[in-house]
Amino acid sequence: MASLFPRDAQLNLPARGYSHRLQKRVAAKAARLSCEAVARDIETETSVRLGKAQVEQIVNGAAQDFDAFYVQPCPPQLQQSAQSKPIQVLTFDGKGVVMRKEALRVSDCVKMLWNGRFENAGGAE
Repeated sequence: MASLFPRDAQLNLPARGYSHRLQKRVAAKAARLSCEAVARDIETETSVRLGKAQVEQIVNGAAQDFDAFYVQPCPPQLQQSAQSKPIQVLTFDGKGVVMRKEALRVSDCVKMLWNGRFENAGGAE
């Protein structure tokens, strides 16, 4: 039979024994780092020693309502607001701004010709 801790329920203490703040920090770090690295970082920052298994339990607990969150219907007001606005799509390729040769200023063309880069003026260098 499981033990009951009514005071813990009143205080909204987490069942795992780690504070909500610590669990949030662990989950955020786990998105970028391995479980071992998360445990090392947490120990360095807070002096709380966590094992790999504890980090995995915290991360699994944080992600357990992920699917339920996305299954929830969107509120009607938000749907109407989103559908009434145009869609804006941005793409990034890391190549910089593509310049059309015919749109370059004369001074820029001269500089590019001088540096031998005019062949690449239509794309990234």
